[in-house]
Amino acid sequence: MQQGILAGDDQSGITTFVIEEGLDTGPIIESHAYAIGERDTAGDVLSTLAHRGAPMMVSSLRSVHHGSAVLTPQDSTGVTYAPKLTREDAYIQWDAPAHTVDRQVRACTPAPGAWTTLPDGTTAKIGPVLPQDASASAPGTIHSAGKQIFVSCGTGQVQLTTIAPAGKKPMPADAWWRGARVHEGAQLGET
Repeated sequence: MQQGILAGDDQSGITTFVIEEGLDTGPIIESHAYAIGERDTAGDVLSTLAHRGAPMMVSSLRSVHHGSAVLTPQDSTGVTYAPKLTREDAYIQWDAPAHTVDRQVRACTPAPGAWTTLPDGTTAKIGPVLPQDASASAPGTIHSAGKQIFVSCGTGQVQLTTIAPAGKKPMPADAWWRGARVHEGAQLGET
């Protein structure tokens, strides 16, 4: 599911299947698709799928127990392995396009937590961002417009919504900006 968000997939889902010796290769008992919203984080999708998956698991177990389960072989074409995202995967590459940064942050929220290096060399976790088309600065350049805080990307920019400097709780980006005394044009991360 995290890899799906990272890749820009618009659909995820849940499946119950019979366990076999191979990795996730057994026949399918039941399957349901889920449309990933354009602002959904990995946490949002996981929570929704968990709530939908519990009754589906009960339904699947009942159908297997009663002998009414229709087992459908899995199609092995186009199957790929989706590794768990690591802390290294969560390091924001500001030279990527804004929509890619958005996907990375959403895929890594809440865990492992998208992060960057602040101008003072410390780190901070970045909450969901809002991609924007306009940008006139080098990737990683941070600037404000009223109460909105933006970071330039390879193409476009993203608006920061929340930030959690090392050892602190997440806070609105504008509150961090006022307290951190970061100047216009400072750089985030290593671009």
